[in-house]
Amino acid sequence: MTFWKQVWPEISNQSLQDLEIKSTRIEISRGSHLYEAGQNPEGIFAIETGLIGLTAICANGNEVLLRLFGPNQYFGHRSIMAEEPYHATATAMEICKVRKLRKDHLFTLMQNDFALCRSVLKTLARELKHQEDRLCTLAEKPVASRIAEGLIYLTSIVEDHKFTRMQIAEYCGTTEPTVIRTLARFEKESLISQIGRKIKIIDRETLLKVALSERD
Repeated sequence: MTFWKQVWPEISNQSLQDLEIKSTRIEISRGSHLYEAGQNPEGIFAIETGLIGLTAICANGNEVLLRLFGPNQYFGHRSIMAEEPYHATATAMEICKVRKLRKDHLFTLMQNDFALCRSVLKTLARELKHQEDRLCTLAEKPVASRIAEGLIYLTSIVEDHKFTRMQIAEYCGTTEPTVIRTLARFEKESLISQIGRKIKIIDRETLLKVALSERD
């Protein structure tokens, strides 16, 4: 299966051929930026290998991890559809290989392939729901539930990535010391194991129950 078929399984063979011809390959090192907040969007990016984090600076000056993207996921599309500058900075969290598709090529493909257009719209709708659900979670869920849910999500993106405790805290809307204490508790309860920065989920079923719980 070609790379773009994994990103957009429903699109036509002609679109697949066009994507292979018109997209460009980029390799970036850990810590490098694909784009920065405030820049005008030039295209969308799809990940072949690696992990990209979207970060933003809050009013208080703190950097917050908004979203993670792993292999076969794409990003940058929201700003193109909204015709506005990027609202966040896209940073490589490890060595990444990505494909870039210019926005004019994307618009042409979407005009000629309804399946591709529908796929992009579905992605936008799902991402909106994800963010709405996350807002409710941050407002109502106890911290242990948020961290459990965050671990399940983060490890589902890239299982072997060594997330820092600060990155987990930023994603879950809490503090680094709280994450450290909660992870120690999860490890003591045999829900996870920790080797340095690497976290492995041992008892996913029980951890999911913690994520769904309304009590600490």
